[in-house]
Amino acid sequence: MLQKKVAVILLQAGFLLLLASTNVAAQPTVAVGAYLQTDARFYAGAEVPDAFLLRRARVKFSAVVNPRVRVVIEPDFGEGRVALADGWAEARLGSALYARAGRFKTPFGLEVLHSSRALWFIERAFPTALSPQRDIGVMLHGVWNTGRLEGAIGVFNGAIDGSSSAQEQGQAKDVAVRLWGRPLAGLGVGLAVTHGSEQGTLRAPALAVYEAPGDIELFRFAEGVVAAGRRTRISPQARLDAGAVGAMLEYIVTQEEVLAAGRAFGVTNRGWQIAAVGAVPGRAGLQRDKPFGEGRGPVELSVRVHRIVLDKAAVSVAGAETRTRTATAWATALHWYPAVGTRLGLHVERTLRGAVEGVAQDPITFVGARFQVSF
Repeated sequence: MLQKKVAVILLQAGFLLLLASTNVAAQPTVAVGAYLQTDARFYAGAEVPDAFLLRRARVKFSAVVNPRVRVVIEPDFGEGRVALADGWAEARLGSALYARAGRFKTPFGLEVLHSSRALWFIERAFPTALSPQRDIGVMLHGVWNTGRLEGAIGVFNGAIDGSSSAQEQGQAKDVAVRLWGRPLAGLGVGLAVTHGSEQGTLRAPALAVYEAPGDIELFRFAEGVVAAGRRTRISPQARLDAGAVGAMLEYIVTQEEVLAAGRAFGVTNRGWQIAAVGAVPGRAGLQRDKPFGEGRGPVELSVRVHRIVLDKAAVSVAGAETRTRTATAWATALHWYPAVGTRLGLHVERTLRGAVEGVAQDPITFVGARFQVSF
């Protein structure tokens, strides 16, 4: 605990000193972008109403204050509420090393780190349900050897599985480390780890609710069960980008301690996905965080299979209505670019849930459509 606090103080102090040493009188360069995603959702086999949804409506302000400092502010007005998606400042420490502070994505989940404007599917897969998303903290990251090696290490408040953190609920912090290498052209492999601790309360248990794509609830801990100790996540991951074809492999295991009825014990949850995408005509070269079929006219076709397996000990203290321990799903998605800056998507997903206490559960079919405009 003391080492983490010292690390946070040193990172913050160094970042502030660097900002203070820059030429704040320089004229900033400001860029503004935005994108909007409107979805239609339809379900079969789940007690979830069909609906239209303004999924994301974001405006991004990016300012280069001077050659060494950059600031990004990105509010989101989607789903009928106003929230800050990203808000961070970044300082360049050297030719390939950067320090970032604020609210941004934790360097961990492979699919989480993909931009929501360029997802291969309308909904993310099961490993994302086990990964932290956005958090508040400080991070050092860099790219070396002409892009063949990337690394990031940061200290964060600590977000629960599948969620973002807006503020700290306790004294504990999470450390996140991610290494990413490109041994061959177009092939990236990596390993990410987070470690920390979480102490929940009856009002804020600090435990995840696990969902299938389409926000279909599968598992929820019973009332009175809270996080109570160490939490560690590990994720080996890989991605292939070969012109008009791409593939992704992601595996995440989460270990955490919980407290139920005065008894503390550990649970281990796992999730994986294998996904592939192809575009006609496809883009040339490797462009990160961009769709495979940018421009006017291309069509993307994506397929995937993914699975989540929750610990038997977790199921023993689950809520009465949502106790699904295992789920396997397959999905296919089709995206078309009718004009520059526009993207139309159709997503079909079939989720097979494991039996609960020997009783079989009906499969769930989710169909989603998306209209996206960005500039």
